[in-house]
Amino acid sequence: MKKIALFGKPKPLLNYLSPLTGFKGFGDFIFEFPESYSEDDKFVGAIIEYPNEDFSSVIERFNNLPLLILYNSKNITEKELETLENICKSDSHIRGLMDSEVALTFQLPVLRETLQGVEARKLLGDFLARSLSDLERIKEVHKRMVPIRSGSSNGINYFAKFASGEGSGGEFFNFHNKNLENMFFFMNTDSYAISNQILTAYEGFSFEEFNLSEFKKFIGSIDLDKVDFSKNRLELLIASIDRKNLKIEGFNSSSCRFFVEEEIKTPCLSLNKDSAENLDDAIFSFKIDRGERLYIFSSGYLRNMEKYYPGFAIEPLMKKTQKLPAGEALNEFFFQLKRKVDGKFPAYDSSIIIIEVDKNVLFQV
Repeated sequence: MKKIALFGKPKPLLNYLSPLTGFKGFGDFIFEFPESYSEDDKFVGAIIEYPNEDFSSVIERFNNLPLLILYNSKNITEKELETLENICKSDSHIRGLMDSEVALTFQLPVLRETLQGVEARKLLGDFLARSLSDLERIKEVHKRMVPIRSGSSNGINYFAKFASGEGSGGEFFNFHNKNLENMFFFMNTDSYAISNQILTAYEGFSFEEFNLSEFKKFIGSIDLDKVDFSKNRLELLIASIDRKNLKIEGFNSSSCRFFVEEEIKTPCLSLNKDSAENLDDAIFSFKIDRGERLYIFSSGYLRNMEKYYPGFAIEPLMKKTQKLPAGEALNEFFFQLKRKVDGKFPAYDSSIIIIEVDKNVLFQV
């Protein structure tokens, strides 16, 4: 019977690895948590949980065994990630990485190669290459957490990024295009019930055109009588981008902030049960030009930054990112947010939308 040495917290390690004996080709294994090691112990390999305070000493003491590192890509910190990267680059005893966020079945190839007596020298280069490749993937997961959404229509390009927060309700955004018009929609609430109500109305409404008249009909279709505005917050932003003249117009009842070269001031109507009758007070309109970039910072992102950076001003961060590609700029904005977050999630949902116009796009003057 084969023995595998384990190092780390027994319960999470065994919970994750115990199904291994049921997979074809593995036979019977015994998992042990050894204090020391000698050749007589006959372990076929070792799996080390990372991070682990005894990590370096375990690698040193058991370096004649095939070693696998088990990490969690969602919980690993930037500093731990950097340390792990250096270990993988310098230590030839590491044969592979396993992510506990991934089902065990997807780890079977590296487990078979490592624990079933395959000659280490033959596979060492492949394992190291795989380890470093996996590490790059973890860094991307850590950096991005949620992939950037992007799209393009008739010379109008959009990029958006979102991060979940701990609060109830949250943010939602979406894009549509039709003929020479584009539309974007944004919502922020502090109630899951209200979020569900607005999304149900949004998904059930058929926009015949993307213009103020249709947007007014959509907002009018929402049953605002069901919203207790004394206890709950509801923010909406809905706008069109006319490809013919690069005009952006819509209704804003959110605390989002708009920037091109400088901030563009827009009205912000506080929604209430009578809002459908006062929507004209929420209309905004402005134009962008070829090659310009519009930033829309959600109220959740701004609230988070004000919470984690007292006295926060967005302008210096915008100046720092203006020459970066849109995707890199988004990553930088969210890096500055997440570097101050102690837990897994910031306090509030956060969204940033970037809309770019191609330099050679044709439009009517």
